[in-house]
Amino acid sequence: MKILIHSTTLDGEPLDADGIALEGKNCAELVDIMKGQTPFTIEATARDYMLGVLGRIEPDRKLQLPEDPETAAAEFLTLLGKHGLVEFLPDDAFIDLPPEDTCAKEDECYCGFRMDDFGLKP
Repeated sequence: MKILIHSTTLDGEPLDADGIALEGKNCAELVDIMKGQTPFTIEATARDYMLGVLGRIEPDRKLQLPEDPETAAAEFLTLLGKHGLVEFLPDDAFIDLPPEDTCAKEDECYCGFRMDDFGLKP
């Protein structure tokens, strides 16, 4: 499964021609990769991460996600897609994101910072 996370303007409007492509075996794995993109969300549970993102996108709507992690992740990605923030790519789409650009471990982020650098517990 592949997605393109569109970059946004400072107002949160998606930029169609720009973004980060991710690949995962399922929706839940994509959400884990997404939350590992910054040291500020890496320690959050997948559910807290998804609800936090959705709360910023639709602050007036009290969103709930299904209990099943994969179903919740699929609904999360679908909602992001409806807002133009995520685009689902064909499985055979070429993406040139090397695996080392994403967090391989929870105590490191992709840009080389360690959670300890921010006073966060790994």
